[in-house]
Amino acid sequence: MSSIVLDDVDEMITDFQINGLMYYVDPHGKHLGHEDVLTKTGTCRAHFEEVGLDADFLKRFIH
Repeated sequence: MSSIVLDDVDEMITDFQINGLMYYVDPHGKHLGHEDVLTKTGTCRAHFEEVGLDADFLKRFIH
């Protein structure tokens, strides 16, 4: 992935496309956790609520 942010731009919008599961293991193969579209959606929703946005704000970004 590459991105270009111009010098006169104060913020950047990042678009993520998740097509599967991120499965985290330690060096011995023991499961440490996972991320998928549901966990990422939950993380985003919690962040939006924390900064004062409505919980439904996330729906604007899901296609």
